[in-house]
Amino acid sequence: MIKKIYTILLFVTLTTLYSKDKIIIENEKVKVNLGKKLEYYVDRDGTYEVNDFINKSDIPFIKSEDENLNFGFSRDTHWVRFDVQNVYNNELDILLEYLHPHMDFINVYIVRDGIVLKEITGGDQYPYGHREIDYQNIVYNIKLPKSSETTFYIRFKTQGSMQIPLKLWDKISFAEKVNKEQFFLGLYFGVLIGLLAYNTFLCFFLRDLNYVFYVIYLFIIIILQLEINRLDVEYLWPNSIYFSNITFPMLYNLGFVFAAIFSVNFLQTKKYVPLFDKIIKIFIGIGIVGFLLTIFVSYNAGFFPVLYILAIFEPILLFIAGIVSWKRGNKVARHYTIAWSALIISSLIFNLRNITLLPSVFFTDYALYFGTVIEAIFLSVALADRINMIKAKIITVQEKFTKELEAKVLDRTRELEISNKKLSELSIKDGLTNLYNRRFFDQALEREWNRLMRTGSPLSIIILDIDYFKLYNDNYGHQAGDECIKELAESINSSINRSSDVAARYGGEEFIIILPESGMEGALKVSEKLQDNLSKKRIEHKHSKVSDYVTVSIGISTIIPSLNLTPQLIVKQSDEALYRSKNAGRNKISVY
Repeated sequence: MIKKIYTILLFVTLTTLYSKDKIIIENEKVKVNLGKKLEYYVDRDGTYEVNDFINKSDIPFIKSEDENLNFGFSRDTHWVRFDVQNVYNNELDILLEYLHPHMDFINVYIVRDGIVLKEITGGDQYPYGHREIDYQNIVYNIKLPKSSETTFYIRFKTQGSMQIPLKLWDKISFAEKVNKEQFFLGLYFGVLIGLLAYNTFLCFFLRDLNYVFYVIYLFIIIILQLEINRLDVEYLWPNSIYFSNITFPMLYNLGFVFAAIFSVNFLQTKKYVPLFDKIIKIFIGIGIVGFLLTIFVSYNAGFFPVLYILAIFEPILLFIAGIVSWKRGNKVARHYTIAWSALIISSLIFNLRNITLLPSVFFTDYALYFGTVIEAIFLSVALADRINMIKAKIITVQEKFTKELEAKVLDRTRELEISNKKLSELSIKDGLTNLYNRRFFDQALEREWNRLMRTGSPLSIIILDIDYFKLYNDNYGHQAGDECIKELAESINSSINRSSDVAARYGGEEFIIILPESGMEGALKVSEKLQDNLSKKRIEHKHSKVSDYVTVSIGISTIIPSLNLTPQLIVKQSDEALYRSKNAGRNKISVY
């Protein structure tokens, strides 16, 4: 008794698994989703031919329970079959549409009375011109004789996602469907291209790096969506089989790379969410690896990191980073968060469909369309909001700065003069010694003369010259002479302490020092200190007639500037004092 029950149950199970569900066409109106009408067989070795199925009835085809068969990423050869019975009195022209245009190879076998009447090839490993019908999806024109029964065997082989969505159409219904689809796609791409053009203009106008990354990201999204629909082979590269296939995983990886780069810059993750900043940069690296794997390894290798890592985790990561950044005071993150909340949902739905965790229906198939449009719009709004906030902040800072400047302008005049003097030093310094040059000395002397003439304070000038410098150059060489001059310049700098004192190279080995508000006594102290500092350096000069080391002769003049005197007078007096030092045997200090 138990054995009989088991036999009956087994028979019922096998009947369910392997029974055929005929498609009966009774009139000219045909619109059939073949999902649950199909039987499928996984040919793991890829060795079966269509005649093996026709001649062997024991090959276990399994009845589909899904509206759209989806086996995920599989390199196995898959076969499907279905029966169509035309009970209509006329011959019918129907269309068989394959709705997943990324299948590499499709072989359709039309069988009647156990004989293969026709084999039709297709897939995206063939040029676009190979297609019977000029359309993004792969569509076959099928003739069904009146009162006939036809069996279809279809062989699928791909290195991408093994999805088998099939539909039968009459030509009028198919045309209506195409019209609606073209309207939807035209509206979708019109919105994205409009956003791209608008933001590209802003990118050139504002020269903001965030706009650069956003425009690149949006451009990749547009091309990627063309790839998903296979509109790329229809409009961009119809005859490039390799390029049309390899660009899909490449752009998929680059899309996530530039989404992450844009997010890092826009959200200022290093400032607001440093932990997320490090993780996001790891994801950028993963995307670049996926891009390179596509080029140098294979299509599947390039798809693995983006499909199983980036597409699942990166949208969530960027979404959370936006929320945390928003909570920590980054106000521009609000629109960004809304944008990614739309894309995260659509991206997850689309990719969960690709790995068969969600069914392939209209909403899951087109989830990225809705998500990308919403995301693109809100990211554009976020960028505009950011620019407005930056402008408002700049205006606030400018107003604050203006008020502070007005309040401090009187007591800061002197400091600004000193600052301006420091800035002007960049073009008025002597290249060798880094002391001021002759041009600056003349300006400084004129300025200090006029100032001290108003205050009635004294002005002292020191002129000094290296003793027997020509002999030094002749015997030690010009390079050593330059080093000697530099050493003297250091001694001069270390001898003056006030910011108002000016030391300049007057010409060759001759130097001059301006000491405002300093009398003769102060000038003498500076001169003595200078000679002392120089002697400590002990720069050898065996050819000098006054010492075995480099020495200087110094002339000093002190004047209280007045209207009946000129700045040139004090320079002339100092120069005359210098010559007295030289005439007195050099290595001397003389005053006028």
